Amino acid sequence: MQTILTNSYKIDFNTKSSKIKKKVNTSKHNIYYVFNYDKNYICFDDNEVRNYRSVIFSYLDRKLLCFSPPKSITESLFFEYNSVLQEDSILVNELIEGIMINLFYDKSIKRWEIATKNSIGCNYWFYGKSNSSNGENKTFYNMFLDALRANEGQELNDLPLLEYFCKSLSYTFILQHPNNKIVLPVDYPTLFLVAVYYIYPDEAVYVSPHNYKNWDFIKDIEGIINHPKQYDIQKYNIDSYKKLKNLFLIEKEMIKGIVVTNTNTGEHTTIKNQEYEYLKLSRTIAPNLQYYYFCLRRIRQTENYLKFYPSMKKIFNNIQNEYLNYVSNVHAAYMLFYVDKKHDIHDKYITHIYKIHQNIYLASLRKSQIDSKQKVTFQTVLEYFDKIEPRELLFIINENRRLYG
Repeated sequence: MQTILTNSYKIDFNTKSSKIKKKVNTSKHNIYYVFNYDKNYICFDDNEVRNYRSVIFSYLDRKLLCFSPPKSITESLFFEYNSVLQEDSILVNELIEGIMINLFYDKSIKRWEIATKNSIGCNYWFYGKSNSSNGENKTFYNMFLDALRANEGQELNDLPLLEYFCKSLSYTFILQHPNNKIVLPVDYPTLFLVAVYYIYPDEAVYVSPHNYKNWDFIKDIEGIINHPKQYDIQKYNIDSYKKLKNLFLIEKEMIKGIVVTNTNTGEHTTIKNQEYEYLKLSRTIAPNLQYYYFCLRRIRQTENYLKFYPSMKKIFNNIQNEYLNYVSNVHAAYMLFYVDKKHDIHDKYITHIYKIHQNIYLASLRKSQIDSKQKVTFQTVLEYFDKIEPRELLFIINENRRLYG
């Protein structure tokens, strides 16, 4: 197994930072230290603290056993460090929805262990959230075994496929399971391998996906272990970071977002799909409140209404933001289709951009000279949607809720 060692992370058990929480955690088989940064106090440019997203040490000799991907840096900082979008060093892939599970080997007890961000063993589920039809809630440990196709009663350490895993590495997966639906539907248990690190007593070394994807044992269990969808930036003609968000207009399935990684260093940033975020939020907003907002908007009485009912301001702001985001997406889709001549646009935008082009842009050419033609701006698209009847607008905006709700 040949590997190019790239970026390394020095991990100090004796760190004095008050922003790092340290606790003792016990699995069924051993005792460990778990270090996590306090997300309420971490700064985007704190390069030491952000490495402690989830770090596990042995209890007796305090050696590093497991390391998970550090907190991502901001888009602006990543693009400052990586000013040129080079396909050979920049990897763009799907941000997978699910729960992070780390797999590591404890040599002192000769056993494989798994851990979520805060807990080793994963023998729990999200309390208050029923996850099975028969009333027996599955733990994340059981869900992980389901994804690995374990037989009933089989333990993690007994799985034959783990015999091929290198014990000097820690592996980070994202687990999806029908019993742990977050927003998007999950048909069957699935594991996505998203990060691999060589583990030394006080250091973790990043392994590029370009390397570990080609390891024989990883390729042999493809289908059990999956990889996030990778986007070919040349195919989609993405020659600048600004165009990365166009992937959300092209992708036929709803995705949580994208991860942009420098495969030489492991540095990464995440770009969230706002439609996903609003879909997640919309589950807390009743459709009748959306309809009420669109009715008030149509007669321009939203502000007056909020003077008398200020408690509705947050809900109305969320509905408005979702609406304006959809309008922004339609405008971006229009520019991609008619200006950049990229025709691989999601179907849900096609009808609207066609009507805007025919009834607004081309109509302006027929009525006046070409030099006074109407440009299709965000405001143009907003006015187009504002003229649509509230109940039809509600149907348009809630397409994702109908598909994924």
